[in-house]
Amino acid sequence: MTVVRSVVMGSGSALPAGVVTNEDLAKRVDTSDEWIVQRTGIRERRIAGPGEFTSTLGLSAARQAIASAGLVPADIDLVLLGTIPTVALAFASAVVLDALVEIVSIRKEATR
Repeated sequence: MTVVRSVVMGSGSALPAGVVTNEDLAKRVDTSDEWIVQRTGIRERRIAGPGEFTSTLGLSAARQAIASAGLVPADIDLVLLGTIPTVALAFASAVVLDALVEIVSIRKEATR
């Protein structure tokens, strides 16, 4: 007998609105698009603007994932969110996202 323990049923993604190209960087420092691409493969990077946080970007991605799976937030048992920590101490983004998406099944289970 095979037991399914977890299933990825949907996915979503979000990027900050701000874009910094290699040409933008070349205006600020002694570099070029060719030099950066040759060494890193990077052509542009995204920069979060005012009001854009890991949690707000995660909310957008979570809403997409829930919709693509044909679910509602109450159907979700667990939220996994991977981030790269910053130097400053901050609340865990997964906890903030959990509240924004209104995942209630975990909190119900934890209070039993």
